[in-house]
Amino acid sequence: MALVRRTAVDGRPVTAAPATTSLTVPRQPSAADIDEALAAANTPAEEIAAAPDRPARLWAVLLGLAFVAGGGAAAFAIDQAYAVPTLPLLNEAAVIVSLLLAAMVVERALEPFTRWLPGRGARNRYEQQIADLANRLPNATLSSVAAAKARVGQRRAEKSVLTWGVATAVGTVLAAGTGFHLLRMLVAADLPGRSGMPVWADALAAGLIIGSGTKPVHDLLIRLQQGNAQRRDPAES
Repeated sequence: MALVRRTAVDGRPVTAAPATTSLTVPRQPSAADIDEALAAANTPAEEIAAAPDRPARLWAVLLGLAFVAGGGAAAFAIDQAYAVPTLPLLNEAAVIVSLLLAAMVVERALEPFTRWLPGRGARNRYEQQIADLANRLPNATLSSVAAAKARVGQRRAEKSVLTWGVATAVGTVLAAGTGFHLLRMLVAADLPGRSGMPVWADALAAGLIIGSGTKPVHDLLIRLQQGNAQRRDPAES
């Protein structure tokens, strides 16, 4: 839920507008003037507004999945054309560290291109709505600011889906091209092509982990190190 408060937007408390001075000769107020003044006094000031969260649109989800499928197809083509052997890694820690390095490389390589992904236009419109509300423009309300904030959240979700799809595709191609067959390295055995998981699917599994970013892989490495420490010295646990 996109929630905005007036004091958080313009930094000023809601106060009644100061009465304008006039040099005209005072006159007796009419009944219409009295009714208008009472209505203005009884109308509550808009202090807070909310707009429902919006999920990523369908086209962004489908495009992200299309990137993942394209990475799997590229891994299949690489396996059929070159039959890259599985990398020999010594232990699980080496596998996790290799995943972490691959995720870092993919993140840094894609970072310059994220400026063209959805989100910048919605952010600019949201900030313009805040400026218009702070300047007391008549077309800017807290409801319009809340709606603009919800659109920013939606574009951010779409950007995350697209970034995940592209990173997964790049990670899958990287794993297939270098022989980083995750499951085969974990079991320390290169299974026959038709008796176990296909090589392209193994590379896709590695790509899915690489595409998730460095934080999940880093957390997995920390847990693995903690588990090894507890096995070496159970008394400390």
